[in-house]
Amino acid sequence: MPDLTNLVRPLRSLPFTKASRERHTSAVSIDWTIESSPTIILGSDDGSLPSFLSGQLSLNIKEDSAEIEGFSAGLVVHTIQKRPFKNRCADCKDQSVTLHKWQFLTQPTTLRNGSHQFPFSTLIPDHLPASIDSALLSVSYEFQAEAHFKPKDTPTSAPQTATFTRTLTVRRSLSVPSGPLSSTRKFPSAGININSQIDSIIRPGGVNKVSLTLDGLLNCPGNGQNHQLWRIWKGAWRLEENIKAVAKACERHSDAASATGSTSLVRNKTRLLGEKGIYSGWKSKDAEGTAEMEFSFDIRQNSNSPQLTYSYDTKSLDGTEVTHLLVIELVFVKEHFPEGMPHLAIRTGVGRILRLNYRVALADDPNMGSGWVVESLPCYQDEWSSPPGYLDDEVLQEEISN
Repeated sequence: MPDLTNLVRPLRSLPFTKASRERHTSAVSIDWTIESSPTIILGSDDGSLPSFLSGQLSLNIKEDSAEIEGFSAGLVVHTIQKRPFKNRCADCKDQSVTLHKWQFLTQPTTLRNGSHQFPFSTLIPDHLPASIDSALLSVSYEFQAEAHFKPKDTPTSAPQTATFTRTLTVRRSLSVPSGPLSSTRKFPSAGININSQIDSIIRPGGVNKVSLTLDGLLNCPGNGQNHQLWRIWKGAWRLEENIKAVAKACERHSDAASATGSTSLVRNKTRLLGEKGIYSGWKSKDAEGTAEMEFSFDIRQNSNSPQLTYSYDTKSLDGTEVTHLLVIELVFVKEHFPEGMPHLAIRTGVGRILRLNYRVALADDPNMGSGWVVESLPCYQDEWSSPPGYLDDEVLQEEISN
């Protein structure tokens, strides 16, 4: 039987086995530390103030040393149009723009074992859209880094590559008041006034309340006729999400589209985030013709969905816009009764539906402010309890003469 020892031995020393590839790939790794806020807050939608991103990349050498042939990073805005300018066109659907690129090492450099720090920073212009994943488009900010290296034990082999990818969350500050919004709606045809109080900024996972005060429900003719009363029968609310996006043509289709006069298409979509009927919970004072009601609303979607799907309010110069609208409908029936006897009220068969629309903003942070840290000037009271005293002119001249 032939000796197979010499045939088996070379197979054990091959440099391209699976274990060897894993050892080479793990020889260098990349990590990062964000020094600025992990959530980038863009300012107002006029693009007047950029936001700051800063941090440090760590190039970790796990062997005695490694030859780094190149080390670079970039910040990319990745946009996917789910209803692109041209169907079945990959370039119209998927577009990427590099905002900034860093070249840390451009020549072969030998680094010893340990962690090596490379700082980075950039400004993110405010005209860019915020992070979003909606039915019309998705926008993500991707920080990508890669290092090309040769392990020490195989310097003559082909360079290996270590990659690093993270997604940044970019939000836009809201130009809406943070406190409760109070308003009065008048319906002259019915003679009803509705005073409302509602939070202008709502939370996806929180309980958002609405308070309504109604008056003018009672009509007293004063000529001996029966009094007429608008009685609340039922109500309902629904929360709508309105999305607007602009699908731009790719370079290949823009030339042909410019001949027709448009290189972009506006897309709109309205989604229902939640709805519920209101059948009780109000307090009526028939003798005064007033009523009060309070209820809560939230995002209610199909129970079969693994998680809630929604987008935060945003607006950018490229045409991307997300808004939310709370619609409240109240159904009234008219009753009449003799003066002083509301317990004898009888329905007349006349009804009225009143609809209330409220612009609300959906946000995950109650303090959606600017990305810059604004420091106020120190107050005088921080140093002294009161301003210094000043002498009158006559007293001052007398002290100078003395």
